[in-house]
Amino acid sequence: MAGNFTDDAKKGVLFIDFPPVLQLQLKRFEYDFMRDTMVKINDRYEFPLELDLDRDNGKYLSPEADRSVRNLYMLHSVLVHSGGVHGGHYYAFIRPTLSDQWYKFDDERVTKEDVKRALEEQYGGEEELPQTNPGYNNTPFKFTKYSNAYMLVYIRVSDKDKIICDVDEKDIAEHLRIRLKKEQEEKEDKRRYKAQAHLYTIIKVARDEDLREQIGKDIYFDLVDHDKVRNFRIQKQMPFNLFKNTCTLAPLLVSTCALVCSVGDFVDFLVVMSTCALA
Repeated sequence: MAGNFTDDAKKGVLFIDFPPVLQLQLKRFEYDFMRDTMVKINDRYEFPLELDLDRDNGKYLSPEADRSVRNLYMLHSVLVHSGGVHGGHYYAFIRPTLSDQWYKFDDERVTKEDVKRALEEQYGGEEELPQTNPGYNNTPFKFTKYSNAYMLVYIRVSDKDKIICDVDEKDIAEHLRIRLKKEQEEKEDKRRYKAQAHLYTIIKVARDEDLREQIGKDIYFDLVDHDKVRNFRIQKQMPFNLFKNTCTLAPLLVSTCALVCSVGDFVDFLVVMSTCALA
């Protein structure tokens, strides 16, 4: 202060250095004192694919900063929140190798996306719907976009090779390797099962005990309770004698066996008098 005059004060922050991985939290949520509640800010905010923090002769750096380090960053991840302040959904757009190919990570679903989808559509703000009748002077209808970026992750170009490196199998935790192997085996089993499905059918084999239990309960209109008898998946061309000899069942039982063959919604009953290897 000099006499009756004051100088305009300038307040800011200067950085001594920047990290190899720069995480920027956008202020999408804040407390509204007028409403006495938290609100989400959906205003448009454009962020660059390339961020140069040395621009304007390093105006963000303090005099003590090491100017030999080049603070040029490339956008690696865009974290997105879709919804309001009281709820919503989180997902992310990531390019693991800083190439032009982006990926959207939405829970367990991963899809390829282009740069427009990862950047421009996550700026927030308002979007204008296309006019259905261009010939009329209609006022364009705009609506607020509730899906927008709330965090950005940048990687310094000079440290790219240190941060984005190849991952070997030894770098993956053992429990994850076991889980991945199990999932791959299950996926292969399902593929094989589906490919051979037309060669197999499901049959149900009922024993004398199953018939007696059904009739003994004063039920006279069904031979057996189809939900309780045992199911077998066999080849359609397998002879019945071969089925008896190869199926893994407990001790031999001389009895009358009811073979219930189900094909789609059609059920065919075949009563076979034989020695069945049934439990």
